[in-house]
Amino acid sequence: MKKSLKEAKIWKTKAKALEGQGKYKEAIKCYTKALKIDPKDGRSWKNKAKALKHQGKYIEAIKCYTEALEIDPKDGKTWKEKGKSLTARGKYREAVICYNKALELDPLDVQALKMKGNAMKARGKYKSAVICYSKILKIDPKDVKTIKLKGNTLKALGRYEEAIRCYHKVLELDPNNSYEWYIKRQGISGSGERREAFKSYRKALDPKHKYTNPWNNKGLALYYLLEYDDALRCFDKAIEIEPSDMEALHNKILTLEKLGKYEEIVTCYDKILQIKPDDTESWFNRGWTLTMLGKYEEMIYSLDRVLKINGKDVEVWVNKGWALDKLGRYEEAISSYDEALKLRPGDVELLSNKGWSLNNLGRYKEAIKCFNKILDVDSSFTNALNGKGYACHKTGKYKKALQYFDNALEIDPAFTYAWHMKGYNLYIMEKYEEAVKCYDRALEIDPDYMEAKNSKEEALEALNRR
Repeated sequence: MKKSLKEAKIWKTKAKALEGQGKYKEAIKCYTKALKIDPKDGRSWKNKAKALKHQGKYIEAIKCYTEALEIDPKDGKTWKEKGKSLTARGKYREAVICYNKALELDPLDVQALKMKGNAMKARGKYKSAVICYSKILKIDPKDVKTIKLKGNTLKALGRYEEAIRCYHKVLELDPNNSYEWYIKRQGISGSGERREAFKSYRKALDPKHKYTNPWNNKGLALYYLLEYDDALRCFDKAIEIEPSDMEALHNKILTLEKLGKYEEIVTCYDKILQIKPDDTESWFNRGWTLTMLGKYEEMIYSLDRVLKINGKDVEVWVNKGWALDKLGRYEEAISSYDEALKLRPGDVELLSNKGWSLNNLGRYKEAIKCFNKILDVDSSFTNALNGKGYACHKTGKYKKALQYFDNALEIDPAFTYAWHMKGYNLYIMEKYEEAVKCYDRALEIDPDYMEAKNSKEEALEALNRR
């Protein structure tokens, strides 16, 4: 027994060393070996979870934290870490349960209160979030970040006067916080302070003076009051005074986004890029705006300009691949995803995109390999299950395809495309009644799903021919 524990210690020591070198995959293997010898070692479970998080493997990390908590259910830190992993997966309800466990152990745990508040806010439970932030401020009344969070949450509830008091408090504690000055205006929509917001601009906006800043500030105040057309006029005035005013141009873009004026946004980026031709962020944002207009060729041009300056930007390669996919240029899309995968190996979203491009090319065996890589890491990745089901369907393996569609739907019952594909698979198998039920389910979720409507009609016609 002693010898076994010594061996476990060696594996743990090796794992820690590998972690320190950023070799998380190898470290995980070592922790796994240590835990086979000593499965009651809570620290190893926690360390393994930490390494898994570094790789973005939150589902596996959650399982490890659960094991650690079975060994020591009074470990508040581990409850919080499990909660953070659940939050990363968007499972806010389960995360809150973990934060509550941490707070049962230490009701004054500020970190747990803040994380619980943020999770509640993400769920739209604003009142509960406010309660959490208020508890923190009883412990530390000068926590500026929490005062901001409370103010923004109160604003979301329409409790403007209370929100204003929070913003005033921020300014009292940090008089130089200009951002909060603007956010304060966001919180006063509909309140009696609107007139006050403009008093300070009267002298500054005197036509005799050629200052852009007052016009920018007035525009921002109007923007946060949701008066976008008036805000635009202010930003345009600032740009008229100084055409190279970057702040005014960016503020104008923000306002145009609210109005859905994408053509004008592209024009703004063109002006910025005339001044700063190597501004990669503007090239990227210009490209993304063009997707709203369905101009994928122009989008690719913008992204290629980014890649000439910085060929190591993963997101640019991903978006280029997506645009090429939209254009049906699947071979080029795969090349883009491969470039992204060089920079972010094993990324499940990238592998999923590549897998679907391979499906679209009819290269189903290669597609299945991509989806298998994903499912080895995350067996609940519904898009991979659906993609593998599609590939099996296309290669005539209908029973296998059904299995993968069912697996996807078990995890996400609202996955309309999986319902449609399951229905089509059953249709090919001449199980028309079952197919109709699947199409009906898809239409319950999305009544405007035209493919499901058309497929249902075909299935009903096939039934009538029997």
